[in-house]
Amino acid sequence: MKTIGTAAVILAFANLLAIVCIVGFLHASDRLSIDRIKAIKEILTPTVPEDLAKVESEKGKSEQEAKAAADTVKMAIKPEPAADAVDSVKMADDIRQQQLMRLREEIRQLQAQQSTRQTELETARAALAAKEAQFQQRLAEMGKAAVDAQFKQALAALEAQEPADAKKVLQALIDTSQREQAISYLASMGSKSRAAVLTEFITADERLAAGLLEQLRTRGLITAPPGTTPAAPTTGRP
Repeated sequence: MKTIGTAAVILAFANLLAIVCIVGFLHASDRLSIDRIKAIKEILTPTVPEDLAKVESEKGKSEQEAKAAADTVKMAIKPEPAADAVDSVKMADDIRQQQLMRLREEIRQLQAQQSTRQTELETARAALAAKEAQFQQRLAEMGKAAVDAQFKQALAALEAQEPADAKKVLQALIDTSQREQAISYLASMGSKSRAAVLTEFITADERLAAGLLEQLRTRGLITAPPGTTPAAPTTGRP
């Protein structure tokens, strides 16, 4: 028994010494202070069942406070009367109707703008076509005037020649399938020059001269612009 008591004393002294060493180390390394000792004491003083009971109590208190806050908010929100609800629905429907009417008006305006632009485009096209027609007519008139001027110049040069030489020129036109051009020159000549040239044709070829005279007769000796097609002669060689 004495040995056991001695061993117990030695063990207790060793534990006490270990505790003192640990406390000394914590204090020396600034890990232990009076405030921390008090905090450790407050943690270790209550038992575990006491801590659990405290947590449950605080949880119940929090739930009660949350419920009370929800009830307060619910009471603060006043229920909407039925008439007000009907008015709200009617107002929302009116807003939708206004939006629909505005959308239809915008569509109508877009369609009107498109129709106006289409009309403007058609008008511009018609104006362009009219200008093109005027331009083509002007070109034709200019071409006809140029041809007429060239014809008059050629006719003047032909009349200035001797009848025999003028006959040769007209004969060359006839031989190259330009008989109508030769007839136009003859019809446009003065009566004196025409008679002299026709005399040359009669002397050279009476049938050809007869055909030329017949074509001149059908024209009535009226000047015709180059390129017109008179009635075919009944006599004369082609």
